[in-house]
Amino acid sequence: MALTNNDPGGLDFPFEGEVLSVAVPSWLRPAFAIPVVSFGSGSNTRYVQVIDAHDRIVGFSPFDAPSASLAPADTPANGVQLDGPALHAVVGLAGEIHVGTRIDLTATVSGWVPEIPWPVTRLAFADFVGDERAIVAAADAALKDKATRSSKREASIWFANAVVFPRIQRGALQAATTVAGRAKLEAALDEMSIEVSTTDIVAHLPPLLADLFDGANVRAAPALAMASKLAMLVSPGGLSLTSIEPTETSRRRRVYSQRRRKEANRPDKNPASSPSKSRGPHPASFGPAASAGLRQAAAEKMSAKLGLTLKRRRGSLYEADDGDLRVVISTSRRYNRSYQSYWYCFYDVQREYLLGQPSNYLLLGAIDTGRVWAVPATEVERMAPLMNRTKRANGQTYSHILSKLVGTRCVITAGGKEFDISPYEI
Repeated sequence: MALTNNDPGGLDFPFEGEVLSVAVPSWLRPAFAIPVVSFGSGSNTRYVQVIDAHDRIVGFSPFDAPSASLAPADTPANGVQLDGPALHAVVGLAGEIHVGTRIDLTATVSGWVPEIPWPVTRLAFADFVGDERAIVAAADAALKDKATRSSKREASIWFANAVVFPRIQRGALQAATTVAGRAKLEAALDEMSIEVSTTDIVAHLPPLLADLFDGANVRAAPALAMASKLAMLVSPGGLSLTSIEPTETSRRRRVYSQRRRKEANRPDKNPASSPSKSRGPHPASFGPAASAGLRQAAAEKMSAKLGLTLKRRRGSLYEADDGDLRVVISTSRRYNRSYQSYWYCFYDVQREYLLGQPSNYLLLGAIDTGRVWAVPATEVERMAPLMNRTKRANGQTYSHILSKLVGTRCVITAGGKEFDISPYEI
């Protein structure tokens, strides 16, 4: 019998458990292990944790393994309980076994990451500690390694399904706040499909997921941003989100399944043969709700980065509590154009708002992925004279900020020049 947060009375032993041993599926070093939970000294049944996308314990499932197959934890952990932080186990380079929460283990595991020779294993550990640079580097190495053992096309399809899709899945599940909500999102994920084209990786989303990502859900945004960044390793356009109607769902899944089987057996002679529809703005990536949600997320990110609180003054204008720092936040949907991925209107009133204080920032947000670039006002002023300008009928004038994705980088194009704003991503 499993114990879950829906049935707290399902077991008749003390609620708090302890981890005295772990199961080690692999003897590679380093490796992840499985913490084995016991409830009370007289209990013969062992359990493993059921963990949600927020790294919290939502249940326990019986674990049937002979004692001889288990390894003792170097330092036992107690206080294991429902709704508490999940415990993880890792085996170090010298065979030592560490058990603790993700926070407890991060400092130790971070030191191992650069030394791991296997790209996929290195990716897993970099992901565990949340090291974005190490994640991208390991993912790139894993993709190249896969391509040496299969065709480039097969490697790209593997990467989309094994590396990019789990990040989208994680973002969706992290948006869940209830058990019922999680169940609905899990069902929706079953209807999602991934397509690799020559220009981008396309995620075909059922309505529930399209609405979720269209709203730039704050909890979903970080994982989605990482999925987009990783997708750029395969296709220059990164990750595209498209919405599918309910009546299209079964057909879309069937077509993708057949296409994937055919592509897996196709010689890598013509990568461009994968079908790719010409699309304008991504249908799942725009709207007032999406823009407002991303502005709020961007304000919170910038506040955390600078160690202060940004408050909305009006519209896209924000400022710190003391008024000494000003920020303009602008958002854009995604465009599938070789010269332009995002387009922003930069009004003269916004530009004037940032003038006079070199520490001010213009934040540019990408609605489809949640990525945000905090460009210093001094850099904006350097580019502004080169931008095209438009005067509206009401007298308002704005500059056109065009940016495009080049691999994992984002550059602003103005006056025939390119300005790399990748270092300003937050």
